[in-house]
Amino acid sequence: MSDSLTTPTRQPRFTEEEQKRYREIFAPTAKKYRAGSRLFLIIFSIGATFVLAGILLPKIYFGWFAGAFFICWLAMLIVGITRSSLKCPTCRGDLCSRELDSYCPECGAIGLKPGGWFKAPHCDSCGRSLRHGKGRKYKIRACTHCGVKLDDRGL
Repeated sequence: MSDSLTTPTRQPRFTEEEQKRYREIFAPTAKKYRAGSRLFLIIFSIGATFVLAGILLPKIYFGWFAGAFFICWLAMLIVGITRSSLKCPTCRGDLCSRELDSYCPECGAIGLKPGGWFKAPHCDSCGRSLRHGKGRKYKIRACTHCGVKLDDRGL
């Protein structure tokens, strides 16, 4: 006779082999995403240098530096628009969405506590508070929709 009141043990949703295969599938997307982020940061730094030079150098060069900054701004806009979106290879869910599902994007554990009006979502498993400000304050290592671990470094 089985006891219906006992809770079943939790099995991982994906085996290690499946997760390894999904990480291999996702690796080119993560590499492209990181390259786009680095390129954006480099262009931003160059544009900031042009703004600073335009302020500090004689005013007769201001137009040249303003033009160079405008070109950097356009380049940042193009990089931002064409940057690859992050989709889970398993469930095709958007990994960069502000709407978090039930899995923690940091550790992949189920049971993410939803946020409130002044409270960010929280994971009891890894202890992370998943805040969004002007950007997200956590790394994406797992899909928040299905829980598969996609990247060890985090995006």
